[in-house]
Formats: sequence, C-alpha cells, structure tokens
Amino acid sequence: EGRLVLDPNRMGAGIVTGIGFLGAATVLRSGDALRGLTTAACIWYVAGLGIVLGNDHYALGIIATLIVLFVLTVLNRLTGFIDPVIYRRLIVMHAHEDAKQLVDKINVILRKEGCRVLDLASGHDRVHDSHELVFYVSLKNDLQSPRVTGGVVALPGVNSARWKLISNPH
Repeated sequence: EGRLVLDPNRMGAGIVTGIGFLGAATVLRSGDALRGLTTAACIWYVAGLGIVLGNDHYALGIIATLIVLFVLTVLNRLTGFIDPVIYRRLIVMHAHEDAKQLVDKINVILRKEGCRVLDLASGHDRVHDSHELVFYVSLKNDLQSPRVTGGVVALPGVNSARWKLISNPH
C-alpha cells in the first residue's frame, strides 16, 4: 500500500513563498515613498503565526504576537522623530563662464537650507552655448526644494533650475 509522508518544512516553505508574493503585491512605490511595507510584513507575520499555531507552539505564538503589537504601537510612534531622506537632482542651466564661482554660491544656498550634496556633474552644449550643472542632493523634506530653487534662480547668470527625482541613489 501507499505511504503518506507529510513534511512540515516543505509545507512551511510553500506557505512562506506564496504569502511572500501576496505581500509583495501590497507594496506600492509612489515617487520617493514606498507604501504598504507594514501591511506586507503583517501578512507575512500572520502566515508565520498560522504555521506556529498549527504546530501547537502556542507560547511562541503569544510571545511573537506581543512583540509584533509592541513594534506596531510603541515603535511606530517613534518613527515621527526620524527625519526622512529624499534624493533629488538639482539641474541648473547657466551662462556663466566661471562655473566654479557659481558652484560655490549654489553650495552655500544648499548648505543654508540643510541639504547635502552627494555629487556634482557638469556639461556644456556648444550649439546652444549653454552650461549645465547637476547637483545630486539629499533633502530632509519637500519644503526645501522651492526655497533652494528660488535662491539659485536669483543668482546672476542662472537661466533655469529644476529638480528631478533620483530613482536609485546608491
């Protein structure tokens, strides 16, 4: 006669894999922000809790539930004290011959607003006789962008300044 073999490890691996796909479907990217990470983590936790309780490990299930409730309530309140980091490119079109002097002035504006310059690139278009400076910047909030743009555009010789999102800063 046939033999029935139940392997709880394989069953758990299948559950974790399937729930991983469901959790990934809840994560949405909107500009710089990722939405749904907590939801995805909770879905994965509940699946793991089901596996633990299904194997009669009730004490482990209770302890894990208390830890998760602590993280979702107490630690969630502490996230308000953490400043977010937003990565952007500041693209400045200018007619300056001395780009070094302009870079120094823009750096002063960026530092004054609390922005950090990660990198700097430049270019020159001979056909249109335009110069371009690209500052790779980390910001603490979206309110810094308009103030920086206003200060940079007010500099003599600057034709335009605009921001672009950096999709992957690393």
